Amino acid sequence: MINFLTDNPQTQEKNTRWIAVILTVVSMVFCVFLSSGCKKSDHAAQAPAVLENVYTNRANDVAYLKALDQNRYQQIKEAESIRSAVAAMTAYRNQVKSTFPAVSNEVALTALLEKDPTWLKLKADCDVARETETQTRLAAREMVRQAMLKESQARAAVADGKARALDGKK
Repeated sequence: MINFLTDNPQTQEKNTRWIAVILTVVSMVFCVFLSSGCKKSDHAAQAPAVLENVYTNRANDVAYLKALDQNRYQQIKEAESIRSAVAAMTAYRNQVKSTFPAVSNEVALTALLEKDPTWLKLKADCDVARETETQTRLAAREMVRQAMLKESQARAAVADGKARALDGKK
C-alpha cells in the first residue's frame, strides 16, 4: 500500500502491472469454476433407455386371445363329452327301465342302477368328463386373472415411463 502512495512512477507502474495480472488470474479462475462447477448430470443424455413394449389392453394381445380361443375350444370339446356321457346314461337308464317293467318308481330304479357295473362305468366316465371340464374352466379363470394383473402392471409401467404401450394407449 505504501508503494501506491509513493511518488516514484516506476513503482506505481510495477504495482499496476501486478494488480492487472492478479485480477486477470482471479477472473480466469472464477470463469473456470463457473463453467465447470457442480452441474447435475443429465441422465437422458447419457444413454437412451430401451423401453419394454407392453399391452395396456389385453384385448389387443394376440397371444392372449389365441390362448383364450384354445381354452374355449377345449371347453367345447369337454362339454360335448359330458353331453354324450349324459346321453349314454339316459339311454341306458331308459333301457333298464323298459327291461324291468316291474320297476316303476324312481327309488327302485336308482337302487337297481347303483348295482349295475355298466351304469357305474357310465357314471364314472361322466364324472371324469365333468372334472376335466371344471379344471379347464378354472385354468381359464386363472389365465384371465393373470392377464388382468399383467395389464394393470403394464398400465402402471407406462404411466411411470418405464414401458411403451404397443396398443397406442397411455
